[in-house]
Parts: sequence; structure tokens; C-alpha cells
Amino acid sequence: MVEEGYLTHWGNAAKRYPKDPFYAFAQRIVDVQKVVPSDRLEKSRWERTVVRSGDLPHEVGALRAEAGNNIAVFGGAGFASALIAAGLVDEFQFYVNPAALGGGTRIFDQAGFRKLRLLGSKGI
Repeated sequence: MVEEGYLTHWGNAAKRYPKDPFYAFAQRIVDVQKVVPSDRLEKSRWERTVVRSGDLPHEVGALRAEAGNNIAVFGGAGFASALIAAGLVDEFQFYVNPAALGGGTRIFDQAGFRKLRLLGSKGI
């Protein structure tokens, strides 16, 4: 679950490793307003974090309708597939880690997806 693993990792990084090259990213994750979709959690232990439950496409659509900036999404394949299938994704930015692990849920198989167009790529 993102709330348990992702936020814990970057929260610790922001507190413990200010000289790390990823410190600015870690601090941004801590500082930004976060929304955790969950039917299991009622409240998050993280500051600037609210929990929303219910119909995922409806909740994300409501977030998109609010005034503000872009929404960045971090989560698993099931979460991503649900957003894609509901037509709620405008842009993808993939960060590929050099690992391939067995099988599992594939993001684009479940979504009835339209064609993608590569706008650019950059090696690191």
C-alpha cells in the first residue's frame, strides 16, 4: 500500500538524509497535499494527507475537477488500470527501473486502451 511503504520511505529520507541527491524529491513528497484512496483506511498518519473511499473513478474525477495543479499518481497496476479504463489519465511519465520480475497484473491489458503517442524520451 502506498500509504504504508511509499510515504514511509520518502518521509524517512527527508528526515535522515539531507545530503542525498533525492532529498528535494523526498521533501516535496512530505510537503505536498496527498490523497490516499482506500476502502480500508479511515485516517492517514501522515500530515497533509486525506483518505478518500468509494468509487475510485468518481473520487479521482472529483479531484481533477477541483482547482489546482496536475495530479501525480503512485500506485500499483490495478489502481493504474482503473484510472486508465475510466479515461482519467491525460499523460504518462514512465520511470523505468532496471528490473523485470516474473508475472503479475499488467497495467494496459485491463483498460480497453487507445493508442499512445511518444512525445519524448530521455536517458539518464
